[in-house]
Amino acid sequence: MLRQVRKLYWNFLSDAARTRAAATFEESMWTLMMCADRLSNKKIFFDAYRDLAPNRRALDQLLRVLNEGLKVRRPNPV
Repeated sequence: MLRQVRKLYWNFLSDAARTRAAATFEESMWTLMMCADRLSNKKIFFDAYRDLAPNRRALDQLLRVLNEGLKVRRPNPV
């Protein structure tokens, strides 16, 4: 599904529409990534975030992850 979102985002939205949608997509993908319980799901959402990150704020966030690493919270075993 995320592959289809990326395809629609880059191939069918105008530049203006992408600019309007960018913050919502970025926030959603980042939140989903941080809340994902499995590392494989975190990677899927991170890849989507990376692919949908056209603005400076998102690129700065990616640079922070590259330089500092992503702080991954693992669920506490019960």
